[in-house]
Amino acid sequence: MQSQRGAALIAAPRVHLTASEWRQLRTAAPFVLPWVIGFFAFTLYPIIYSLYLSFQSYSGFGDAVPVGFASGSVAVFGEDGMFLGTGEVDASGTLQPKRLLALR
Repeated sequence: MQSQRGAALIAAPRVHLTASEWRQLRTAAPFVLPWVIGFFAFTLYPIIYSLYLSFQSYSGFGDAVPVGFASGSVAVFGEDGMFLGTGEVDASGTLQPKRLLALR
């Protein structure tokens, strides 16, 4: 019997909005909704689409051909598999890598 009462106490109570809270929500929604739509359209969608394209061979014309992780890893790590390859140290002591991450 004790275990059944303890289980009932763990359950979360249902939250119901009052009429006043629904009215406030209806008033706030038109001001918040443009931001939410803009976030999805201009931030979240481009991030997801660029992640999708990073696993494709796509020149901007025609169909995208899936190539998987291999093409991106070769562009970043190089043929030898070493990250950014070996670099050269200039006169100021700064390491100058041979290839850049963002450029292909």
